[in-house]
Amino acid sequence: MSESENLIVATQAIPETDDIHGLPALNYSLKSTNLICFLGQRFNISNIYMQMLAGLSSPQSGEVEYFNCEKSTQIAKHFPAIAYLSHDSALLSVLNGLENVKLPALYHQLGTKQQIEKQAQALLDELSYGANHKVLPDFMTVVQKRHLLIARAIILEPKLLFIENPFAGLEFAETRMIEDYLYSLVDQKNITVIASNPNLGFVENYADKIILQSSSGFHFFNDWDRFYFHKQRNKLRF
Repeated sequence: MSESENLIVATQAIPETDDIHGLPALNYSLKSTNLICFLGQRFNISNIYMQMLAGLSSPQSGEVEYFNCEKSTQIAKHFPAIAYLSHDSALLSVLNGLENVKLPALYHQLGTKQQIEKQAQALLDELSYGANHKVLPDFMTVVQKRHLLIARAIILEPKLLFIENPFAGLEFAETRMIEDYLYSLVDQKNITVIASNPNLGFVENYADKIILQSSSGFHFFNDWDRFYFHKQRNKLRF
């Protein structure tokens, strides 16, 4: 994958939180067109760092710089370059699947209604699993909701997609499908994907970079073998 561009650079950055003390500082550069897995034994801590990197929360100390030009903790300043899906992100219950995916592009007037309809349908057609995208979210499966949330986020063509716990609640075959889909965003759409706490099979097969947060600080790996050796040597469980 290309590493030609620094998208987000954290320098001695510690998230702001009232609940957790003594968090380690993060020094890291998120680069273009990478799939990065953010791991830790406590999901909530991994997600706090993800939210800080995405600009959803302020650093308690240190700095986070975006796109080689400015420091900001307001994600709106970088919209739509940064998309974020939390573990509890939801579709609008009163709109069907297709309308949910179209909504951001319609709201920001990023094309004619016909152009946006075509773009949304093309995103939905990228996965085939027998889903009816004309039903309301209450009648959807977990995997359909996950697919539509991702499609709704990327219709705005972000440079980065942060996604928390991407495979929670999915069956084995559904997990494989979403794994392939996330990889395709990097490989085919040049979106940098940062996933927190994915399964280790996904990490082994797809991760370009691995960030491991532990009580002693951060460890960074450029391949599965080095990460696996560290995991085994330190008897880490995920």
